[in-house]
Amino acid sequence: MTADLIFSVLFVLVVTLHCLVMGRGLMGQLGLLSPAYDVLQKNTWLGLALALGAGWAVDILALTCLGAAGWLNAPMLVTTLLLITGFLCRRGDWHGFGVSDAISRLSGVAMLIGLVATLLFALRVPGHFDDTLYHLPLSRHYAEAGSLALMPYVRFPLFPQNGDLWMSLGYLFFGNTTKSVLVAQLLATWPLFVSGLCLVGAAQWLIGATWPGFVSFALLFGRQPVKESLGFAYIDISFMGFCWLAVLTVALSLAYETDRRIWRRPMLWLAALMAGLALGTKLFAVVFVFLLWLGLAARKDWRASLIYAVLILLTGGFWYLRSWLISGDPIHPAGGSWFGYFLWNADDLLAQHAEQATHGYP
Repeated sequence: MTADLIFSVLFVLVVTLHCLVMGRGLMGQLGLLSPAYDVLQKNTWLGLALALGAGWAVDILALTCLGAAGWLNAPMLVTTLLLITGFLCRRGDWHGFGVSDAISRLSGVAMLIGLVATLLFALRVPGHFDDTLYHLPLSRHYAEAGSLALMPYVRFPLFPQNGDLWMSLGYLFFGNTTKSVLVAQLLATWPLFVSGLCLVGAAQWLIGATWPGFVSFALLFGRQPVKESLGFAYIDISFMGFCWLAVLTVALSLAYETDRRIWRRPMLWLAALMAGLALGTKLFAVVFVFLLWLGLAARKDWRASLIYAVLILLTGGFWYLRSWLISGDPIHPAGGSWFGYFLWNADDLLAQHAEQATHGYP
């Protein structure tokens, strides 16, 4: 069991390094390593947070595309990600990565300690209801099927499932083993670390000191929504991570991208990518991404708000399209009374509404 723990943590550390390299490559291709965005070079925490988030997003998009094509297996995934990473990093533009001086090296050590400390919460026995009822079965099913084939025997087979695909990495590489479940829980917890980097980076950017960010990160662990799912194979922390990345990148876009020409606003593209991934992780993101869009529209930046909306639909609309094609309901089962029932009936939906009301959401 100890060997499984060590191996699982090492696997997730390798995934982290891969996300960092690939995300940095994507930022370079978008032009976010240019002098116009020197804040990302001067602020190590901010640069690392966005690079990890960008790499994470590309990983999930690759998993989604392979699953939709029926090619979801470990060899094909490794080949695809290596090709994508090679393409994104082909220019080798790594200047200003912020690892050359003592402060940056200290930041790197702090980052590694923070990552391992966060992952330790995932070293627990599964069984917190939704993980064994819904998320782990879906992650395992997609890995075993090699595609996004419908699994009709779980509670929500057609909800947005970026988080479940992310957790399927363990099953893809290790089959149905203890390591697979551990990796799933580690990957479900991992985005909390990315959110922490965002907080520290934002504090450095806006306040000029990192300690408020560290305090905010520590306080996150005590927040009830985080505390309830921390360490289990839930998607909520992934959802929070993408939402926070979207907010941060929108703020950076508004601060540094004054050119109204959309092709000169790559940070806004990155914001739309993060918002789209949030939309493909949890249905609640519909409200969240609409509010972000409303913020752009309120500035009467119509072209930017239109491109933002289109990019969100392209990167986040897949699961809703899949749900519509399979069931006729893009938000199955929530839209049963409007679009017709599939797998669920009217009584099932009423029972679900009653259960939600017990959590304070009538």
